[in-house]
Amino acid sequence: MKKKELFEKNLRLSYEFDKYVIEHLEFLAQIPDQAEIVFLPAGDVELCRENRKIAKDLMAKGGKVVFAHIGKIASPRSRLRNIRLEMLNVQRNSSPSR
Repeated sequence: MKKKELFEKNLRLSYEFDKYVIEHLEFLAQIPDQAEIVFLPAGDVELCRENRKIAKDLMAKGGKVVFAHIGKIASPRSRLRNIRLEMLNVQRNSSPSR
């Protein structure tokens, strides 16, 4: 796995993890100070392998590591609410054009 791909995947997981922790503060209390969170997503064997290597290196340097086992990532949903469309000089179609 290329470093860029590793970084991008971990960045996405980090963003989702941050949102999860904000909604589930009890997780924050379980994470020791100065610990590194290492993501192990169930559906990505290659990322797990690379992240385990990173964890091993961190621990060899005396670092604290917490594995975050990610079982599943739900499909993203929009946070937009109360959307209203205003049609200006357009005809309404009964089905969307493709």
